[in-house]
This record gives sequence, C-alpha cells and structure tokens, in this order.
Amino acid sequence: RTVEAPPRKVAIGGPPHQRPGRLVRKDWLRLAILDRGLLTVQQLEEVERWARVGDLPLFEKLYRSALVHEDKLLALLIEQGAKDATAELEAGMPPPAALGALDRETASRTRAIPLGVKPPRLIVGMLDPSDSAALERIAFYCGLLVEPRAVKASVLFHALHEAYGIPVVGPDPNAFDG
Repeated sequence: RTVEAPPRKVAIGGPPHQRPGRLVRKDWLRLAILDRGLLTVQQLEEVERWARVGDLPLFEKLYRSALVHEDKLLALLIEQGAKDATAELEAGMPPPAALGALDRETASRTRAIPLGVKPPRLIVGMLDPSDSAALERIAFYCGLLVEPRAVKASVLFHALHEAYGIPVVGPDPNAFDG
C-alpha cells in the first residue's frame, strides 16, 4: 500500500528571510508544477529559458507559454493560501480611489491592480501574490501595507488594460512549436 504525501504548503507574501524553513517563491512554484505533472522537467526548463519574452517572472512565463492553463495556475496559488479575487474583478472595475494608489508603471511591472483601500492597507489583485519583490515595490510606492489577492491571468490583464492602458498579453499556443 502506497501513502501519498500531502502537497507542500508555503506561506504567500513576505520576504523569504521572514519565512524560516519555507521554500522561496520560485522553488515552490517549480516543485508544484513538477509534483502535479503539469510539465516535465525539460518543458519547465525550456519555459524558464524562454528568451523571447525577456526577463519575466516564472509565473507569467508559464501563463504566456500556454503549457499550463490559467485555471491550474490559479488553483496552485489558492492551494498555497491565496485568496481568489477573480469574481470581484469580473463584477466591475475597482473604484477610482483604489486605482489611484498605483501608477501605470508600477501596475505594469508588478502585474497588480488595486481593488480597494482600507487604511492602512491596500488590497491588490495580482498575477502572482507570492511575488515578494512585487509586494515590496507596491508597498514602497503607496506607503501602505499590501494585502495581495490572486486573480485569473486573463481577467487581470484585461482589467490592467482598461484601468491603465497596459497592453493585454495572453497565452501563445505556438510559443514552443518546432
């Protein structure tokens, strides 16, 4: 009889040095992708080396590669404890007061959209709420504590376009063909 180990859980948010004994962000995502058989080691390494999209975080490369569906990526974040704000963003754009908390450049670089302000917190929907560098950048920019939420990639990119004019990006099914 074989006993399966439960999936690893990693706290989302906060710098790795504040999470003793935890995997760093890139490691947990890599392990989760491989543990669930979503990609082979060779495919994952190919995505990580994908030069055409530049120096993007692994999470966005996975989405844009079309090798892992956005629903599966969102499910991985939720398994790790992220709250899903997709329905909230699909219901309508955030209020102008929230959107004003970030400028276009910060929203684009962090792949985040403010959902609401509840001083001293800014609630943001993000492509990858485990991205501690992005969370630190947002907090530095707005001077508020940041409360991240996960948002399905296609919904986030359309909202970023509507709010800030950031070009919509999506999966490229031909990214790794012949």
